[in-house]
Amino acid sequence: MVRDHAARALLDAAHEQEVDLRVVRHFGHGGFVEALLGSVSQYCVHHAPCPVVVRHAV
Repeated sequence: MVRDHAARALLDAAHEQEVDLRVVRHFGHGGFVEALLGSVSQYCVHHAPCPVVVRHAV
């Protein structure tokens, strides 16, 4: 368990573990919102040291 901003914690872990790929989930709420990324997903996509896959939550 980490007490930090979710995106920062994910990226810190990616740096420490030297991961090859980061997968994050997007929790859309229907309609046009599904086309948008959430703040954590968007931050990870733009700042990760590795490729990021954003998967829609089912």
